[in-house]
Amino acid sequence: MTTPQIRELHFDTSSVPHLDQLFGEWAIEPRLFNALADQAFAIDVTKHLATIEPKSTFSDPSSDYRYAMVTDGVAIVPISGVMTKHETSMSRWGFGGTSTVLARRDIRRAVSDSSVREILIHVESGGGIARGTKELCDEIRSASMSKPVTTFIEDMGASAAYWASCGSPRIVANAPAKIGSIGTYAVIQDFSTAAERRGVVTHVIRAGEFKGAGEPGTVVTPEQLAEFQREVNSTNEFFVQGVATHRGMSVDDARALADGRVHTAAEAKSLRLIDDVATFDDVFRELSRSKRSPDRQVARASVFEGTPKQRHAKMIDDLMRGSGICWNDAYAHIKTHEPELHAAMLDERLGISKTGPKPRSERRSPNAVLASTRSPKNQSSPTASDDWNAAVDEHIRDGKSRAEALKLANKQQPGLRERYLAEVANH
Repeated sequence: MTTPQIRELHFDTSSVPHLDQLFGEWAIEPRLFNALADQAFAIDVTKHLATIEPKSTFSDPSSDYRYAMVTDGVAIVPISGVMTKHETSMSRWGFGGTSTVLARRDIRRAVSDSSVREILIHVESGGGIARGTKELCDEIRSASMSKPVTTFIEDMGASAAYWASCGSPRIVANAPAKIGSIGTYAVIQDFSTAAERRGVVTHVIRAGEFKGAGEPGTVVTPEQLAEFQREVNSTNEFFVQGVATHRGMSVDDARALADGRVHTAAEAKSLRLIDDVATFDDVFRELSRSKRSPDRQVARASVFEGTPKQRHAKMIDDLMRGSGICWNDAYAHIKTHEPELHAAMLDERLGISKTGPKPRSERRSPNAVLASTRSPKNQSSPTASDDWNAAVDEHIRDGKSRAEALKLANKQQPGLRERYLAEVANH
């Protein structure tokens, strides 16, 4: 992931749609980015501007972004070339192979299309603009809660393209594919010495300590470098968290893989970055032959008999079996789409009646509540998932935000979160 330097462009940019997105942070394989930058700045900008169509053309979800519908009920959604958030005229410069906004619309169409039985995300990209990547990843994960989703990486699935791919419960790649490039970097150049030799002094009139940091001709101070590093770390954390959450590994394991390297498919499989190595034809034949058998059904908002806790557990089980998602994603799905059931389950788990919560001094600890609701046979082997979520929910019931609850639970019960993540990864 990189942040390009903005060179001086002396032309009217008002007619160029979404030009600003090209100068933000990029999540792209570095060698590909350098080649694209050289190509872009070799273009005759004046001629390019003369060929630009009205802005409305680029904001319209055109037929170029419709998914391919096949007779066997498999919808193929392509993510190819350089990824941008919005479609842009820069496509003619080699940018903009896939708009993440329009790709998300295609995925939603496929989910709502009754003739679509399975969704195949076909990735062949070295990444692109960071904006919109997390949302595309989340969109793919959301779709998998409604219909089976498989991602196939052909030849290249790096940086933003890999980040988006992580939203799929199953990732397959062909043998020579390059996968990964997890990491973030920015390049800041200090031209102050060169400016001094030319007799140029650059003054930055600022309101705010870091406003104008890195302006050409100014000295880049250690404090400014530290601030740039903070920004890079902050963006990188979204990437790492996405890999950890969707690939069923601990954050520490995901962070260890965030070294910027790409891996062949076999290496990526051994690192748990993908699930299988196969050809596109093999995957397509597999999906085309599959039927809507019970084990591939996705759980719906059905009414299950039993206590809220039993109904909640049943829905999680059906979601995991039906779409291949992990326990954590099934839990999040119910929390979002079945809020009443989720709230009732929490009340039962924490021993809270409909008349309101007990005083804190009278409440049982999460582990005690769990132990009392388990059968004698299972009381000696509590699950880490139940214990972790009960600990977090207890803090949320005390008025803490989810982020605060996660921190408190991790602080009060060291090691529990790691056991929970390991348990989720083994589902």
